[in-house]
Amino acid sequence: MRYIRLLLAFVGLALGQTATPNISNITNAALPTLDQPPASIALPGRSMATILGENLADSTLSAVPPWPNTLGGTEVHLASDTCFDVSCDLVAGLIYVSPTQINFVVPDDGTLCLTASTCRASQPYRVVLVRDGQRFDDRSFMIGGPGNLTIDSFKGDYEVVFQMGYECLYSYSLTDPTSCGLSWNQGPHRALLGAVTDAISGQLLTTKAPVHQGQIITLWFTGLTGNLTIDSQSGFLEQTPPLPVNFGVAQLGQDVTGDVDFGLTGPYSQYGILQTAKPLWVGESPQIVGLDQMNVAFPTCPNSPAISEKHYDAFMLYGNGGSGETVRLYLPFIVRPGDPDCFGVITPPAKLSTTTTLTSSVNPIIKGQAIIWTIAVSPSTVTGTVTVAFTSPTSTVVSTTWSLSGGTLVVNEGTAFNAGTYLVTATYNGDGSYAASTGTLNQVVLAQ
Repeated sequence: MRYIRLLLAFVGLALGQTATPNISNITNAALPTLDQPPASIALPGRSMATILGENLADSTLSAVPPWPNTLGGTEVHLASDTCFDVSCDLVAGLIYVSPTQINFVVPDDGTLCLTASTCRASQPYRVVLVRDGQRFDDRSFMIGGPGNLTIDSFKGDYEVVFQMGYECLYSYSLTDPTSCGLSWNQGPHRALLGAVTDAISGQLLTTKAPVHQGQIITLWFTGLTGNLTIDSQSGFLEQTPPLPVNFGVAQLGQDVTGDVDFGLTGPYSQYGILQTAKPLWVGESPQIVGLDQMNVAFPTCPNSPAISEKHYDAFMLYGNGGSGETVRLYLPFIVRPGDPDCFGVITPPAKLSTTTTLTSSVNPIIKGQAIIWTIAVSPSTVTGTVTVAFTSPTSTVVSTTWSLSGGTLVVNEGTAFNAGTYLVTATYNGDGSYAASTGTLNQVVLAQ
């Protein structure tokens, strides 16, 4: 029996048998973590989506608009649960394919809601992958699961701004400048940055170019829904009238008080303390199918001018009612001297307490004898420096500062101590999260 199984395996390889794809999740393409854990998903037509899994494609390729239906021999079909003929399939435009990820544009199946009265019943589909002509159709997706997708512009009301990577929170940029810089590396005082650009220059808004009040910005997102019409000349969807955006504001890890739910039905977060005026334009990007954009002025506060520069963290909050996931996308926000002073002083969050202990290897010692002081700061996750100072019997103070490693510092002292009692003080200087603390001991040095 073992011989037969091995023989069949070799025959499969000889015939170029394609490994069966395994779909682990389907998400919106802009902010995939919003659609965790994997489950059946509803997405609006003409939006960008992502398939995650294994053996999804044979190679890694990306396309340019107009999006092709085949990329590297890979196709994404949406098969109706009421029709099992290939002619009923909707074939998606492909943006990117790889063995573990496919980005595609959800086809418009005619259920797109231009008005409430024109909404048609949503249609569930199972995702069928085609690789080099071989069709992989898992009929179990008909009952739900990660390979089931419903095209529904009402239930799929996402309108999610794309994530661009991680950037430092702007309110920490002065106290923790080393955390700044756009990359996909997470870390303390870093957050997901939204795809928001200056509407005129096209420059991405980062800590090097933070948004300011009254600035015309462009938000890049996918999944446009709500009050849609088709422009008779361009054929692109537009939101009429365009609805405002709400931004929450935080500083040093704390939300600015007064955040409210405006109860709007518009795009993006309905939660925030800053609300824009009516956007200049909201609709499909003329250049790229599946990509939507909003041109809007960042809100302006009615307060008196600020005297000094202030750094804040504006954000858009998204939630998935099905999975319960919530995600913030962040935008650096500066109040320049002379700009309206939006908020009062924000009290930094209380730092966590620490304990510093100082012990001596020998106490007392004889004059000329070497000594080792060990400083331990708990919890051991602290970072920063420790300053060790000793006061001689003649009141002369000598101090040195060292960096901590794993919450512990070992200081080897020489043989220069004269006879007497020395007050030794070890002071942990604190960091962005932990408070300072001090440990002391009396080191006795005997003449003989």
